Amino acid sequence: ENGLSPGDTYCLLLDLHLVLSSVKTSLEVIINNEQKQTTNNDLAIFEQLYKTLSNVQNIFSSNFQIQYPSRNQM
Repeated sequence: ENGLSPGDTYCLLLDLHLVLSSVKTSLEVIINNEQKQTTNNDLAIFEQLYKTLSNVQNIFSSNFQIQYPSRNQM
């Protein structure tokens, strides 16, 4: 339907999975750094963003593992 082969679909979804995981990790680093600052004006924003993105990443990761169980041997 979309012109992509199953292998292409898997690779694109894997890339998205890795991007979500990377952004989640980056937000963790930012939050840890913000907590060490004397003025942490942005902490609440990053914590809420992390919470939301973490939820999206966890759901996506779970569904990805279910859809491609034999290919996810990372």
